[in-house]
Amino acid sequence: MSDAETAEVPEDYDTGEYDLAEDQTEESEAPDNSDGEEWDPDRAKAKIRKTNQENKSLRDRLKKYEAAEAERAEKEKTSEEKYADLSSKLTAAESRALRLEIALEKGLTASQVKRLVGNTKEELLADADELLADLGGKEAPLQRRPREVSGVKSDPAPKTESVDDILSRVPRL
Repeated sequence: MSDAETAEVPEDYDTGEYDLAEDQTEESEAPDNSDGEEWDPDRAKAKIRKTNQENKSLRDRLKKYEAAEAERAEKEKTSEEKYADLSSKLTAAESRALRLEIALEKGLTASQVKRLVGNTKEELLADADELLADLGGKEAPLQRRPREVSGVKSDPAPKTESVDDILSRVPRL
């Protein structure tokens, strides 16, 4: 490494802002210009002013860029959080749908479905079979719509009876 790369910056390092009032030099103290031009304090002050304006402009642009970059990073972070949240919700919904599919296929009740363990359909089916075997081989009753039996259609809505009809069938003592 060169000395310039390893040198520490002193605390009173000049930031490029010059106070022209402090920089008043007499013409007798003016340095001799090596390119043949005579030293002109007014021209030097104008050049310093121009450099200061350019530096200020660059600093302002840098601040705007940094603010825009911070805002973009915040939006990206928010988008990533939303994606992660939606991804976890999707995974939970898929898992629930798979469990309900297994429940329908195996005839499990809602409380039995909650006890199933597994991540894949095969794992859940195997666990459902174990659960049913542990329950004594009984399958839970399925809640299905009545089917047609030998051409007779069943009435999906139960017949309503009046209170008097029900009371007439109750034996009296």
